[in-house]
Amino acid sequence: MSAQQQSAVSREVNQSNCQMDVIRDIPGDHARAIVMALCDDDMIRRRALELAMSLQSACQQSSGSEKLAVCVQCRSPFDLNKKSSDDGCWYHPGYFAVYYEDDFWAEDDFYPDQGIDTIESREAFPEGFQWTCCERVGVRKGCQRGYHEEDPTKARHGKSGFWAGQGEEGSPSSEDLDERDEEDATEGGGNDDDEPEVVIVGERPCSKRKAEEEAWATAKFRKGADGYGLGVVE
Repeated sequence: MSAQQQSAVSREVNQSNCQMDVIRDIPGDHARAIVMALCDDDMIRRRALELAMSLQSACQQSSGSEKLAVCVQCRSPFDLNKKSSDDGCWYHPGYFAVYYEDDFWAEDDFYPDQGIDTIESREAFPEGFQWTCCERVGVRKGCQRGYHEEDPTKARHGKSGFWAGQGEEGSPSSEDLDERDEEDATEGGGNDDDEPEVVIVGERPCSKRKAEEEAWATAKFRKGADGYGLGVVE
């Protein structure tokens, strides 16, 4: 990384830290009002609903003594009191990059209106993207294991699929891969297609043809008859 790039990254990190300091100081009622306003965006509303239901489920299963937070790396609720001992977070430290080597993007007429290298395309067509850290394609369980983290400025995962977190990007260790595969098998088989969705949230078209055939129907289902998709949980 050149000195200019390092300087740009440093400025971005400092800016993020300053922004998070402001957000941490937002009063609870103001934070609720902000979330409600942001939920005018379909993507944000789906993510907020997913996290809210995940926290609600965790609260129902807790003893009441836990201080729950949501891990920004794996999207799972965890107890802040056990943060230093709970290393059950699986995340990807690399980029979720466009995968041009496959024939998914081969046809010239199959390009999303918003372009390929976007968050929207990653959510709608994950099979057209590849994790640079483990070279796995599509929505896959994280390839590295670590501690949960609630602070976005300290996260080690690849954020928004475009750039890596603060952790060092690289190939996962053989121990991590073996342990991940063992957990996958314990949770219901080692088939990659059955792995739970993490990090990337959204639809999972299983093929290019299916994506084309279901694009209109999916959009209609997401919005619902009233255009807001109330009650729809993805």
